[in-house]
Amino acid sequence: MKYLILALLLLPCVMAYNHPWEDVAHTLEGRTVQETVTNIDVYVYTHIDYKVYYYPKSLWRIWKDKTGDCTDTATLRKAMMKELNIKARLVHGYLDGYKHDWVEYYDGKKWVGIEPGSIRVGRGVW
Repeated sequence: MKYLILALLLLPCVMAYNHPWEDVAHTLEGRTVQETVTNIDVYVYTHIDYKVYYYPKSLWRIWKDKTGDCTDTATLRKAMMKELNIKARLVHGYLDGYKHDWVEYYDGKKWVGIEPGSIRVGRGVW
């Protein structure tokens, strides 16, 4: 019983914790959804080294290692957008015959794709 009470007392502390990528997301908030998404795109592109490998990573591992493939960078972009209440979703598909993942966000009218492996800084929007 005493452990249950302790757990209930600590629950608000655990629930109030922000992940580091959420804190960074708030520093990238722009005046418009497009500006915010572009800021997130540039941040991830310039801070996470794109590295191809064949196993999944958690957000914590992506953040700690500062490396990730298309799935990882798309997942990080999505998490940062969600923190700022921007509707976002992961998309799985193919690019040039290879499996590929990217993120789309809703701009209020339509879904817009962001290319996580883009070499065009800030111009990953299709």
